[in-house]
Amino acid sequence: MKSQQHDSAAQLLKEALELARKAEAKEDAAAIMDNIGELALQQGKPDQAADWFLKAMQTLKADFYPDSPLQKAERQYLEKTPYKVDLSIYLNDLLRALLAQHEQSGEEQYLQAAAPWLKAGDYLIDQLRSAHSDAGTKLFWREEALPFYERAVRICTAQQATADAFYFLEKSQSVLLLEALAEADALSTIPDSLQQQERALRRQLNRLQLELDQAGSESVAVVLDQALGVEQELERLTDYLSQSFPVYQRQTAGAAVIGWEPFQRNYLKGQSRALIHYLFGEERAYLLYANGQESQLLDLGSSDTLARQVESFLHWFSAPTLIEQAPAAYKEQAYALFQKLLPISGPLKAKALLVIPGGPLAYVPFEALLSASYPGTDLSTAPYLVNSHVVSYSFSATLYDQLENNTGSPVMQAYAMAPFAQQAKGSHGTLEYSPVELEAIAAHFQVHSFRDGAATRQAFIAAMGQAGILHLSTHAYGAYDGKQPYIALADSSIFLTDLYHWDIPAELVVLSACQSNIGRLALGEGVLGLGRGFFYAGANSIVASLWNLNDQSASQIISAFYASLAEGQPKAAALQSAKAKYLQDTKVAAFRKSPYYWAGLTYYGDSKPLKAEGAGSPLWWAFGLIGFLVIAAYFFGRRRA
Repeated sequence: MKSQQHDSAAQLLKEALELARKAEAKEDAAAIMDNIGELALQQGKPDQAADWFLKAMQTLKADFYPDSPLQKAERQYLEKTPYKVDLSIYLNDLLRALLAQHEQSGEEQYLQAAAPWLKAGDYLIDQLRSAHSDAGTKLFWREEALPFYERAVRICTAQQATADAFYFLEKSQSVLLLEALAEADALSTIPDSLQQQERALRRQLNRLQLELDQAGSESVAVVLDQALGVEQELERLTDYLSQSFPVYQRQTAGAAVIGWEPFQRNYLKGQSRALIHYLFGEERAYLLYANGQESQLLDLGSSDTLARQVESFLHWFSAPTLIEQAPAAYKEQAYALFQKLLPISGPLKAKALLVIPGGPLAYVPFEALLSASYPGTDLSTAPYLVNSHVVSYSFSATLYDQLENNTGSPVMQAYAMAPFAQQAKGSHGTLEYSPVELEAIAAHFQVHSFRDGAATRQAFIAAMGQAGILHLSTHAYGAYDGKQPYIALADSSIFLTDLYHWDIPAELVVLSACQSNIGRLALGEGVLGLGRGFFYAGANSIVASLWNLNDQSASQIISAFYASLAEGQPKAAALQSAKAKYLQDTKVAAFRKSPYYWAGLTYYGDSKPLKAEGAGSPLWWAFGLIGFLVIAAYFFGRRRA
């Protein structure tokens, strides 16, 4: 019966194709060819399907067939063709057919045949994304591109082609964040008046997009018309800037990702550090594990199955007492997820782990996973990763490289805000351990503290451009529900969209607040949370939380963190050391050794120590000595006189 239906559908499609050809309607003809190919693929005939998908592309341009590498003429065609969307669909379908041919026959030639199409598809996706100015449309194209990059990584995994897989993994991760950072650098090369005009248009466009999300059916058309008008005005301005300022044009031409060889050479020497890079696709998940001596590309299986396992594990952190009430069950799941996420051959030798999570893995506290089975009941002595490894995170390897190469001058001031240290306001209760955090900073760094009513939005704005360390001990909201994430201050809030329009060049931002590193998950870009917002604004490293923090435990870990920073430890290692000390502290109650209390804070950023100078550093001793000599000379001079 099904075979008869396929035959009938094929006959109707071929008749429709004949009519489209007679009418010289090549777009319609190409779409029909693609449908015929899809039908052949469903019938288990991938060779016929591939032919039809290729014909669909060739119908839109008769001589379109890229060589490897992609030729200049083909790049020019892809830049100018009005059929970018159609070609991206047909090219994706062709890759599906080539993969099906490989799986059906086991022959490598079909994977090799995919290589030029992977290059063409990647270039085409870049063209589609760069054709739009507003973040919402760009994000749409990022989400649409994810299936392409999933197939690209799948092909590379089958071939164990590490360098190519790394490239496509990077193109699947946070490209819009990289582009935004490049655009921010580019803006610094143009006159202030044009910078202000560009930022004003982006703010206006963001506001209209928020209004569009919340608009009723009667006002959607009006708001959409306004948004399109502002987008067109922004595109005209960016075109003018590109033509008038060559440096701006070069820096906004596209975010180039770091290559595999320089990344491995610079950051994966020997076995001291390992890269753990994920792609969480629509169908399957993939892992690139590598250190300086080896690399492994692994298929982690069904995305749906892994998502359910992750969701089950994260449930343990939805309330403080769940792990404490069933420690054996937690440890079983924590070890099972470790085995699922890191099924590498051989032991995990590297002590420093750089994790680039994909999809819902961004919500997983890797430090709380167990690297071995543990039958004991003591929550403090389980083989958590935090006891044996320094875990840091990044949105992409390219962003990590950029942060490592930032060479800003040391900023010797810390700014700390605790708007609810001794007062509550509305739904925001008092955080009685906020003063402990402020005292811990003051013990090691020169700090400007703002407590209670002094911790205002205006105070934050005045501080954000001067802070080497920016510490916020407050309430926050991560917003899974589509609302904006925000950080609460004494008089108002800081929203994610605010961060997109501010310059915050802090060496370190610490968000000691609930849910400060979670938010809506955007396919191909990651979590759109406050942590990402601070990177967008120019921060070099972020400590933020994955769930509701316990005020007392967080203050103890953060105090130890600042002490380790002042001793010169790298930032990621300082946080790991603080957590390990917390677990070893005999004064901490047994139930507070549950990962719920210590694993929520995560570190994103470079691997270096803090560039900001501490209050007890040699530089401050030098300043003190100079001051003493000046005063002594003054009094000595007076006595001689």
